[in-house]
Parts: sequence; C-alpha cells; structure tokens
Amino acid sequence: MKKAHVLHLTDGDEFGGGEQAILTLLKQTDRSRWDLTLAYHPTDALAPLVDGARAAGATPWAIPRMDPGFEGLGRLPAFARELRRRAPDIVHLHLMWPLACQYQLLAAAMYHHAKVVATAHSYVDLRLSWRVDHQQRLYTRAVDRYLAVSQHVRTKLVDGLGWPPEKIDVVHNGVDADAYREPADIRVRTELTNGRPGTVVLLVARLDPQKGHRHLLAAAAELPDVRVAFAGEGPERRRLEAAAVELGIDDRVAFLGHRTDVARVLAASDIVALPSAFEGLPVSLLEAMAAGKPVVASNIGGVDELVQDDVTGVLFEPGNARALAAAVRRLIDDPGRAGRLAAAGHARVIAEFSSSAMARRVGAVYERVLSD
Repeated sequence: MKKAHVLHLTDGDEFGGGEQAILTLLKQTDRSRWDLTLAYHPTDALAPLVDGARAAGATPWAIPRMDPGFEGLGRLPAFARELRRRAPDIVHLHLMWPLACQYQLLAAAMYHHAKVVATAHSYVDLRLSWRVDHQQRLYTRAVDRYLAVSQHVRTKLVDGLGWPPEKIDVVHNGVDADAYREPADIRVRTELTNGRPGTVVLLVARLDPQKGHRHLLAAAAELPDVRVAFAGEGPERRRLEAAAVELGIDDRVAFLGHRTDVARVLAASDIVALPSAFEGLPVSLLEAMAAGKPVVASNIGGVDELVQDDVTGVLFEPGNARALAAAVRRLIDDPGRAGRLAAAGHARVIAEFSSSAMARRVGAVYERVLSD
C-alpha cells in the first residue's frame, strides 16, 4: 500500500500539553503507512516540538503567522500555494483553542485534494459576535473529522459552539508509560528541595493563569513541611515569584523553567498537583500517573475523565486553595492511601491511556476519511 502524507499544523507559540500530545502522536504514528510533516511558527519556545518531530522522522516546515486580520489574510495565498506544492493527503490541524488555525483551515479548503482533520485540545468559553459565530460555523463545513481529547471538550463544542456532533470523535490523549519509569536521582531531588527535607509537590505546566499556580502557592503557605516545584515557563513567572515572596515561602519554591527531563523531575517528586481552571485532557496528569505518583487536581471537566476521586487520585474544588492544602495534607499523613492511589492511577494509564492506543485511533480516523 502506498504511503499517505499527513501534514500536522499548529499555530501555537508555546510548548505545553497540547504540543506534547502532538509530539507523542508523531512518535507513535505507523511510518510504514504515513509520511509526516509538521508545520509550525518559528519560535524558540517550540524548539522541543520541532526537534522531537525531526527525531521522529517528520519533516519540519516553518510557516509565517496568520493571525486574524489583513496581515494574516495577506499571507494566506502564498501558504495555500505551498500547501498545494507539498500535496498532503491529510491536513491535521491542532486547535489549542476552538478558533485556532482559521486561515490555515481556509487554505486547506482551497486545496481540494486533502482531507481535513482537526483536534480540539481544549475548550475556552467564548462570547462570539454574530459575525464570528456565523464564520466559524461555516469553517466547520471544511473539516472532514474533528477529534476531541475528552468527552467534556466534545460536549462543549457541540453545546457551546454548535459544532456538528456527527463529525466529532473522542480520542483521549495518551502517553508511553515506559518512558516515565525513571529511578529517583538525588541530584534532581536536591534541585527541587535545595537539599532540605520536606514533601515535594510538583506542578508541570506552562506558567499561565489557567493552570492555577497561585492556588498551589497559597496552599503551600498553609503547609510548612511542603516544598513546591514548578516545571514550565510562561508569562506569569514574575508575578508568581513575587507572590511567593509576599507569602513568605520563596525559600520553599523552585522555578525549574522548561524541562526536557520531565520523567526525572517526576521521579524526584512526591505528589503532583494540577489546580487548573479548565482543561481538555491534561497530559501532565497522564505523565504523573504513568510515573506512579499520587495526583491532586481540580474537579473540572476533562480531568474527571482521567482522575477518579479517591480511586486514582484526589479531586478538589477548583480555585479553593484550602481544599488543595487539605488534599495534599491527607496524602502526606496517609502514605498507604497515597501509594494505593498512585498504583491505581498507573494501572489506569496503562490500560486506557497509552500512546499506542491513541495513535491507532487517530490512524483509524485517517483511514476512514481517506475512504469517504
């Protein structure tokens, strides 16, 4: 069978969970069946995605930004011509929010020979003007198949934006659990704790208000035996550093920056927290559970499809720092319970959220749209 060409495209400019999901998919895609290209905006922050894609055998293609407006619209024809020249069989758009990749979608529609697949990695509540709402509903007609990373995202897209339910499949994110079986490294542990005793609570996420880092700082202020580590970069760093100082806990907070060794950082931590305001299906929790760590997370849509309260982790009221502190304290005070939750979470990731299963499901969607 002749190999088909899939062009993955993202208009994001940071490396977060969605980008990690793209990279995992590229690594797990059957290369005997599919040739791969990754189209991306050239920014330093996306270097882990681009380097990883290249290592996975995908061809990187740096494209100019096409944000809504006359400048972005002016770049559309040249992009469409190059798309035609590269001649993909499938254009797979990765939407980090529902209205991402709008002009790229128009270009794919102009190139009539490719099928269009779009993954909705997250959902953000939007108040759309009549014009924008009508416009995005027209755009949905150009997509052959949508993939939602959780049932929560699918429901929101249908109920909130009116996307056609018959076009949306749920394909959960997945991880390679074996990649997170790392032994604890005393050097990394020292980096997280500055060589001092205490329970390390880790949050792996870009430093963005969505992720709720400030709630973990407030919780840590009530837990004097806890040390906090933030793995990730983003626009909130200065504000979070200032908040740690204001709370008097800056000597117990480690800002690690972007890490390419997340498995090693996880191995050196004790508990993983994710106090987000909203999520799709968070890769950071999949990674933590794959690493066998107990997790505490906001009880929000998407997260609750992964973490079962008091079975595979602990859920708490979103935005409630005291509830987060109480959840962490219960795990610290009952290590037997923490161990049981961690073991159950690890088993669930292996059984239901493997990267190979995710890639097979996406591949099946590709085959289906090509045969339509």
